[in-house]
Amino acid sequence: MRKPSYEELEQEVYLYKNDNKLIDNSSLIKILWRNEANWPIEEVSGKLKPILGYSSKELLDKKFNYSKIIHHKDIESVNTELKENIHNRNNSFEQKSYRIISKDGEIKWLKVFLLLIRDKKDIVTHFQGLIMDITIQKDLLHSFIRQNKEYLTLNEEYKTINDKLVASQKELIKSERKYRLLAENVSDVIWVFNFTKNKFIYISPSVLQVRGYTVDEAMKLSFTDSLTDESKKHISKVIPLRLAEFKQGIHNVYRDELEQKSRNNKLIWVEMLTSLRYAEDGSIEVHGVSRNTTDRKLMELELKKQNTEYLSLNEEYKTLNINLLNSQNKAKKSEQRFRNFFKYNTAIMLQVNP
Repeated sequence: MRKPSYEELEQEVYLYKNDNKLIDNSSLIKILWRNEANWPIEEVSGKLKPILGYSSKELLDKKFNYSKIIHHKDIESVNTELKENIHNRNNSFEQKSYRIISKDGEIKWLKVFLLLIRDKKDIVTHFQGLIMDITIQKDLLHSFIRQNKEYLTLNEEYKTINDKLVASQKELIKSERKYRLLAENVSDVIWVFNFTKNKFIYISPSVLQVRGYTVDEAMKLSFTDSLTDESKKHISKVIPLRLAEFKQGIHNVYRDELEQKSRNNKLIWVEMLTSLRYAEDGSIEVHGVSRNTTDRKLMELELKKQNTEYLSLNEEYKTLNINLLNSQNKAKKSEQRFRNFFKYNTAIMLQVNP
């Protein structure tokens, strides 16, 4: 085999150092564990303090036990998954996300990619890992799932309320006093808008709490006065379609998420559940319930932002992993070249000096 040139060896050293620089300048951690009890660490680099809370000196200490910082609910699955991949002779795999307890007691979610390093006897001696902190994504996802469950529950409640309103419309008209008493004691805004007359027929007093207007002030506004341009565009598009469906005998409950201006021009997000009805005089009315969903909307936007950042980090993660694999392959080739070099020179020396 050809002896490697000095330039080739120098290039391989440069690539190895460059990979470490990429790790140090990213939000990832690179760790080399020995395949022994307690996972002793031989090498470590990257953003250690923000994720694990430990310094490199503490992690490299022979007494440090990495398995002890893995959450007790996850340690068994982590070990099982590792043993399965060793048994299946996989060279690399992505571990299922697991939790660790940082030095200051915080629970962190980690995403880990492992390379299994084997010796000449094909025995796994080390694990080379790239670690990414996905705690924020996990927390936002759990929060979003919880919010979504609450929304589904509320949506069912709204449907139930609407069905009851339809079934007892005549009774509610006769019992207007009771109806108003109910409307005045809920935080959601209940309203009725007459399309034919192009004006509000009723708005509950809770409009003051949600948008800062009194009932009299809100009644003087048009249906789209308080909406942002984007929300106006959406409503202008869907109203003709819904009126056409209603005139064909299709009775649906519609859900819209719109952005409104409050009295002080502060923008809020509201969820509107609406249905169309015929008034006693034959005109068409829309009966609606509006709820302030600003907090939930901001959370969804934050989750979308974090997901975009997560996808970006994931691409960075894949690039680093490819570089790591390439470096490992080049290191193996260099090792073989050195061995062949020394064998070649030893043979020459033996021939010259028998």
